[in-house]
Parts: sequence; C-alpha cells; structure tokens
Amino acid sequence: MKYIYLVVAILLLLTSGATYYFHNELVLAKAENSRLVLNVKVLNDKFSTNKTDKGHTSASVQALTYTKKEVKDYSTRTNEQAKELNIKPNDIASTTEIGIENNLHVTAPIQPVDSCFAYRDSFNTVYGCVHPKFVTLDIQTRDSLTTFVNPIYKHHFLWWRWKVKAIQLSIIAQNPNTTFNYLKYIEIKK
Repeated sequence: MKYIYLVVAILLLLTSGATYYFHNELVLAKAENSRLVLNVKVLNDKFSTNKTDKGHTSASVQALTYTKKEVKDYSTRTNEQAKELNIKPNDIASTTEIGIENNLHVTAPIQPVDSCFAYRDSFNTVYGCVHPKFVTLDIQTRDSLTTFVNPIYKHHFLWWRWKVKAIQLSIIAQNPNTTFNYLKYIEIKK
C-alpha cells in the first residue's frame, strides 16, 4: 500500500512539473508570436514624415524588435559596420539606418555664356545651365546614416567587462563629403 501512495505522489509531482514547464513554454511562445506579429505590422507600415513648427523635417517609424541571432543572421551590413567601429555584436543595444536626400535649386547671375553641364557620382548629382544673365543649378546629394548605441565599460579583465561607464552613440555616414555638426543621444529610462 505504501508503494501505491509513493507512485501516485511521484506521478503527481511529475505531472505538475510537466504542466509548469509547458505553461512557461506556452507563455514564451505567445510573447514571441506577438513580437513577430508586431514586426510584420511595422514592416508593412510606411514611415511618417512631418514638418515641425519651426519648419524642420522630421520622420518617425515604429521599432522593429530583433533577437541577437536575427541580427547576426540577417543584418550583415550592420555587423560589418559594427566591426569597423570595434563594437562587439552583443554590445549593440540598438541600431538605426537613415537615408537622406537634399535637393537645392540655385539661380545666380553670371557672365554671358550659353551652355549646360551635368555631373554625377555615387552621392551627388549636379545639373546646371549657364545663360547669358544667370546660372541655374540643380544639386542633389544622397547619404545613408547608420547609428549604433553601445556601452562603454569601466573595467576590463581578459574577456570580462563590467560596470558600464557610459552609453555611446556612433554614426557612420556613407557619403564621404558628409560632416556632422552635432550628435545627441538621449536615453529615457522608466
């Protein structure tokens, strides 16, 4: 009779342990499913652009959520640029890719000559015409910015790093003619 109680107790313990394990797996699977559904929604939406009260152009888009494995598998450009900046892939807290384009139409007086010219490279396109009393120029510049946010550690020993000293924002511009006027990164903690 003792053995029956012992077997029943062991079976109950195993059943409750299996129920707990599968419940946790279900919760994790639901969270992963909602993450993937949100990523699909973000990928299908367009980003929004606005003009601020002061006339500046702003853009916003919802964040995609990647796992470390997804970044490693699908973001080869991001990984290459992180290596270029000596940032370890596990240290990347977030990354941003920004494409920009500037268009400018210029009309200026000049000496009397009548001809047109064009210039194009990977990042710039210039088209201009010299008329008897003025010059017209169409100038277009393109750039792509990639940003990284990573921790700067206070202490290093062999491969261990601890005590974060600061969070750093790094930006790479693909256009060699780009100059940064300022960089600002604000982290809001809840």
